[in-house]
Amino acid sequence: MPLPRAVLSLCSPALLAALAAAQTGPWQDGEILCLNDAGELLRIDPDTGHGAVLLPGVSVPAGPGYMAFDSYRGGVLLSSGLYPAPFDYKLRLVDSNGAATTIGNYGSFVQSLAPRGDGIVYFQENYPATAIRYLDANNVAHDLIDASTGQPIVCEVAQLIYHPQTNSLYGANNYGTPQACGGFQTIHVRHIPLSADGTQALAVGACNSFPIASSSGPVGLTRMYGGALMVCSASGANQSGCILSLDPATLALGKWADPNVGYYSIQGGMFSRRINRTLLLDAGNNVLKSYQQGQTGAGTVFPVDVSVDDGTSGTSMKGHLQQLDLYGGACSGVFAKYGAGLAGTLNFTPQLGGSGCASTTTPFSLLVGDARGGSPGILALGTGAAAVPLFGGTLLVNPIAFTFGFVTTGAPGVGGAGTYLFPLNITDPAIVGVPFWSQAGILDPNAVQGISLTNGLKIVIG
Repeated sequence: MPLPRAVLSLCSPALLAALAAAQTGPWQDGEILCLNDAGELLRIDPDTGHGAVLLPGVSVPAGPGYMAFDSYRGGVLLSSGLYPAPFDYKLRLVDSNGAATTIGNYGSFVQSLAPRGDGIVYFQENYPATAIRYLDANNVAHDLIDASTGQPIVCEVAQLIYHPQTNSLYGANNYGTPQACGGFQTIHVRHIPLSADGTQALAVGACNSFPIASSSGPVGLTRMYGGALMVCSASGANQSGCILSLDPATLALGKWADPNVGYYSIQGGMFSRRINRTLLLDAGNNVLKSYQQGQTGAGTVFPVDVSVDDGTSGTSMKGHLQQLDLYGGACSGVFAKYGAGLAGTLNFTPQLGGSGCASTTTPFSLLVGDARGGSPGILALGTGAAAVPLFGGTLLVNPIAFTFGFVTTGAPGVGGAGTYLFPLNITDPAIVGVPFWSQAGILDPNAVQGISLTNGLKIVIG
């Protein structure tokens, strides 16, 4: 589907500097975070399937909700022990290099982690206690108070997620207190609206349920496009799990896909905005399974080069699967760098990144940086990724749908001084979820063949 042609213009140096400062670090938006039964926290690129161990020796209790990415703290929150002290459960923050820092010890263990993106992290502790609590930006724990009663909110959930579009919490469970809807062999979800600052609940809101053929609970509550949510359930003794869509406005639950995998095998589930698929952690077969909307059956094996589990089915339920939301869930779009660029003057390799939210509701930008100053270049947008030798480097986009000419700002001829901003305002809802790939080339007499190249940038409009 063609991308609408954007209006391109230069931006003021002040705004350019602000946008450059907002660029992300080594985390990539939309990465897969996987905690396997072997106690390895993995980072997996959903576009290539390449993975690596970020942190070994992780020990979590059985059950979901012990892992979440916190965009405010810039790392993965883990409620876990670490070998050689596997039962010393603490809340820890893991950075992009795998360094784990203890945030605090708030009880025997903390689960249902739900970062808000502003320093607040909602959670429950000392399961099966049912009060919802939160950490503030200074890592001090508080009860979440019901504004109408002055008492702590009581609502037991296995999975909890913050929804910025409605400033609410949504919880999923298959048991617990209160259970005003559903019952045995159902997945039920609950809406908890919040005060503007997130420190109080306005009520224990509406509840809805969906019948399943087992007592197995939710192992994934994740964001989709346009503010929608997804619930993935485990496979139990007499059913093989389910993938449900959740409309936050109405709490309507519907079957999004119908998996059929081994019993007691599914230990995690998430929707990937990068590949527009649902991924299930099939522990019994040591694979990730992908599903498109409406797909039924065994699913499609999603190839990765790391072990996502130990290959045994059972009820340990220590596997976790989550998408890394670099923007705290406020943005459904994706900017994901891939491939290697080609250096030019002073050995600077130009960079291509995104700024803002790749969305049909807000303007966003593509930003070229670290290029030769005052030099002409071309930005290519296409409908596929590639790896074709070109100019001594690699062409990373093919086929190419559009090209845009530009001239970098910065002192002419100075390596690394050149930048250019491409403001984009795309409003066509038909391209939500459609991926595009981009790369820029800049004339540079000091590059191998006179043209330096940026990395590739995958863009998914949310």
